Amino acid sequence: MIRKGLTASIILLIIMVGISLWAMPNLPADGQFATHWGLDGEADRFGSREMVLWFMPAIGLVIPPYFKGAHK
Repeated sequence: MIRKGLTASIILLIIMVGISLWAMPNLPADGQFATHWGLDGEADRFGSREMVLWFMPAIGLVIPPYFKGAHK
C-alpha cells in the first residue's frame, strides 16, 4: 500500500515539474501573480513567477516522505 502511494506521488511530482517547466517561458519574468484571495474575492497576496510555479512541486517533494515516516 505504501509503495503504491509513493509511486503515485513520484508520478504526480514528475507531472507537476513538467508543467512548471513548460509554463516557465510562457509567463512574464517580472510579473506578479495572485496567490491568495480574501473573502471579498479580491487578491490580497501576490508572488513571483518562480514562487507560483515551484511551490506545489516543493510541497509534493516534502509531504510524501513525511507521511511515510509517520506511518512507521
